[in-house]
Amino acid sequence: MFGRLFATLFTRKIKKANYVLLVQLIAAIAITVLSFTTSGHVYFGRQDLGVFSSFFMFVLFFSFIAALALYCITCNENESINVNQSLRLLPISDSKYYLDNIFTSIATLAYFACIEAIGIGISFLLAFQFDGTFHSEFMTSFEKSGFVFSVNDFIVVIQSLILLVLFCLLFYLMLSFLNFSSQAIISFLPVSIKNKSLLGFIRVFLVFILIWALVKGIRALTPIFDAPFAVFFQSTSSNDLMEPISVFICFDLLFITINLFLFNQYIEPKEKK
Repeated sequence: MFGRLFATLFTRKIKKANYVLLVQLIAAIAITVLSFTTSGHVYFGRQDLGVFSSFFMFVLFFSFIAALALYCITCNENESINVNQSLRLLPISDSKYYLDNIFTSIATLAYFACIEAIGIGISFLLAFQFDGTFHSEFMTSFEKSGFVFSVNDFIVVIQSLILLVLFCLLFYLMLSFLNFSSQAIISFLPVSIKNKSLLGFIRVFLVFILIWALVKGIRALTPIFDAPFAVFFQSTSSNDLMEPISVFICFDLLFITINLFLFNQYIEPKEKK
């Protein structure tokens, strides 16, 4: 059942990822066509770009917006699925259900990143092949840089991807923690004050308190929590990323444990209206 639910949730989420990719493609094509039909030129700095190089730049630009949009969508989808009454009736433990939900979102992001990489690669090859100015400028810049991809660079890239996955997972878990813990606290309130308006205010207040406590707790537990962000602004080697990766793994495991307890004890499915 774990695998079947994983496949079901993954299929559901990649449909939304495909919609985001489609919107991104349409936006890149539309902006490229509009730019050349209105002004006839697209400039990047002082460089006058051709059609294919312009398309490549717009695909690259919209990829960041699309990635952020998909991440926000999956965050909302996670919390919606957690209380989905129909899915929670499946013969699977709450712990496996929650893990399926979280890990399918990570898998969806990986799928999205792969499709994005292919799309960016294709648009780059089109610009490189059919835009002479882009081709010559790229080759000149590449030769001047003297860049040689080494084994250490490959290790750093892999570790950076692992760090990014762990960061995305941690944010999912922290969002669930804020949701679950606020619901758990509300469940202890007297029945007489449980009206929708008051509960909404109390929950918002609790979320702000929990965010404050979470930030204080993270800073108290480890001063090196900021290290994962610092390493991207300095020269890195494979050893530089091992410590932040270890820190993220510890926090991910901590929040998974806490969330599983809260999910099993306090989170009830709700009827979708």
